[in-house]
Amino acid sequence: ALGSTAGTDVEIVLTARDINVRETIWCYTTDPNTRWEFCDPVVACVASASCDSCNFGLCADASGGQLAAPAECAEGASADFCPLKAFCTVMSCSAGYAPVADADTKLCSGTSCLPSDHDICCGPVAPCTTMVCPDDAVLKADAGTLVCSAVECSDADVDACCDTRDSCATYLQGDCPTNSILRSPAPSCVAATCLPEECCEAAGTCDGFDAGSCPTDNVLITPAPVCAAVTCAPDECCEAQGSCSTFPCAGGSVAVTSAPLCAAAACTQGECCEAVGTCDTFDVGGCGAGEVLQSPAPSCAAATCTATECCVAAGSCDTFDAAGCGAGQVKTDPAPTCAAETCTDTDCCEAAGDCANFLETDCPAGETLIAPSPTCAAATCTAAECCEVSTRRMIGNNATISVSLPMADGSNSTLLAESSNAVLGGFAALLAFVLAW
Repeated sequence: ALGSTAGTDVEIVLTARDINVRETIWCYTTDPNTRWEFCDPVVACVASASCDSCNFGLCADASGGQLAAPAECAEGASADFCPLKAFCTVMSCSAGYAPVADADTKLCSGTSCLPSDHDICCGPVAPCTTMVCPDDAVLKADAGTLVCSAVECSDADVDACCDTRDSCATYLQGDCPTNSILRSPAPSCVAATCLPEECCEAAGTCDGFDAGSCPTDNVLITPAPVCAAVTCAPDECCEAQGSCSTFPCAGGSVAVTSAPLCAAAACTQGECCEAVGTCDTFDVGGCGAGEVLQSPAPSCAAATCTATECCVAAGSCDTFDAAGCGAGQVKTDPAPTCAAETCTDTDCCEAAGDCANFLETDCPAGETLIAPSPTCAAATCTAAECCEVSTRRMIGNNATISVSLPMADGSNSTLLAESSNAVLGGFAALLAFVLAW
């Protein structure tokens, strides 16, 4: 069937489409805004008519170039008409090209598409870099070298241009850097392969944990550990305080009296121990009666010494050997208590007495001081040590001196001399000198 569009001075012959498709004949239009419309039938060319008589000569100049130029009218055909141009959809595009998006509305220059129609009907295929992947996918890493199947990318090109996004759900803790943990919940990654910074985050550390958040009798762990999550829990940062009750003190020190809790889990010498006391600083006034400080001063069992540890019974000169006294000394009598546990000559000895300090008036009657004055056996001299029977007699105002002189034959001769008291002293002195000589 033939049809024409209405509203023009020239009826343009178009090929009517299959009536079975729509309710009457229809044609594509030259109006870019109307793809097709129903059309009215026209009279066909007669067999003897020329193409010009059927206005077929106008086909080449039809609006929009929709119809092909007339070739020749077929003799005897009752329905001769100008043949339609081919649509771009039948164009074979070269490699790297694909039919343009509106190829089904574009026409080639003739009844078949020719190489000269390539630029009208074909365009370069779109690169995958122009592809918009679904939310759960990302462009492939080599998208810059890949192309879509048409001049514009579409859902049909998803597999060619896109990779499914990776998820941190399959990322392993061992793949995280040191002191990092897996993020929770596991996020999706921006690429087909997740990166550590997408799946991991810095683990919390007990450095900033408040000690006040630790349970009673607990302290912060030192050094501060890394936690299993971003936020640390008390059981990760705290541990029980140490107790001095089991701390082994080093030599020379003793445990403090009451075992305290320590500042950390591990106690230190300074917290649990103190230096043992020594009797060096013990006050002798703390010793009991008759006691003195031990010498040398011993160490004590605790930091504070007791009298029992530092004091001993003082020594007594009762058992001191007089031979231990120095020259010119005698043992003190009565024997005193000593200044220490062991007595010394300082405790038990004193200077021997000297009859030089003994008065003749202290001699018994008829005795006089021994000359020269002897040293006494004790600190205090006695008359027996300093006095002897006198050998002079007083006769009136005269004195008779009787001196026993040793003779050459071994006998003694008594020399008597009588003189006044005035000269007696001088004579006696002279006589003593002679006897000494």
